[in-house]
Amino acid sequence: MSQITIEGDDRRLTAPPPVVAGVDGSPTAIRAAQWAAIVAAARQAPLLLVHVVGRHRFAPTNTEVLDNARQAVVHRWAQTAQTPAPAITTLTLRGDPATRLIGLSATASEVVLGSVGAGSLARAKLGSVATTVAASSHSPVAVIRPLHSGAAAVGPIVVITEPTDKGASQALSAGLRTAAERRGDVVVVNITRPSTRASTPGTDDEIGVLLAERRNRFPSVKTRLVTYFGHPRTAVEKFSATAQLVVVSRGRRQLWPHLHGAAHTALYHARSAVVVVPEQVGMPTVIGRSHRHHRLEIADDATANR
Repeated sequence: MSQITIEGDDRRLTAPPPVVAGVDGSPTAIRAAQWAAIVAAARQAPLLLVHVVGRHRFAPTNTEVLDNARQAVVHRWAQTAQTPAPAITTLTLRGDPATRLIGLSATASEVVLGSVGAGSLARAKLGSVATTVAASSHSPVAVIRPLHSGAAAVGPIVVITEPTDKGASQALSAGLRTAAERRGDVVVVNITRPSTRASTPGTDDEIGVLLAERRNRFPSVKTRLVTYFGHPRTAVEKFSATAQLVVVSRGRRQLWPHLHGAAHTALYHARSAVVVVPEQVGMPTVIGRSHRHHRLEIADDATANR
């Protein structure tokens, strides 16, 4: 696990990078915060609840949004868990929500956001924040569906791969790690179209090798590799119907703020929660430089609530 090093007062402390949850007062954002708490606890990391208000210096800040999110997380945790809840910190920022969350992702283990769900109506309401952050985040981004979306509370972690997927390794690692954290199984769905199968021989073997290499790190996780002949949208809709989570990779050369390929398909058509993993996940290991840059950017317009 990547760690952040904090220097000061002649001390060197290491702590896991936080799990960041963006909250806006909506029920789906509350679900996202509760999901993020589970991730943070599994990784022994702190949970950072973030609320972004208007750009204007005098735009009102609403601590009630963060207070309600914190209380919802603590209440749900007390009902369902027997272990202590993760440490929770709240942060209010001013500015564009997507830009702020992308900035925080540079030193985050994962960013978790809420979405209104799947389907044609949801596609109109998905919003620019989730899509923009998923397209440009430095860390994996989890987009959580609302309670009425039909997403399964239990079920496998589905990892979607394609013959042209250069980020399959990162997606497999993220899927196996999440399955170990959530005590689930992994189904790897390698999508193959008849037109591409002849030009990409051995794709299944390559995915199998990658899966076997990463499975050694998570021996308790059961895995299954499925080759699906057909369109990615059909595969996503079929396998996400009984999954608790779909994991896809995102190419690093895609033009901000657009998603393409399996990442776009999963984000817009999966019933379950979706995790979009950058093709290369990289985080600073020393917080000093990024913290100084971030502090210069938000010093005049950020309010931290601890």
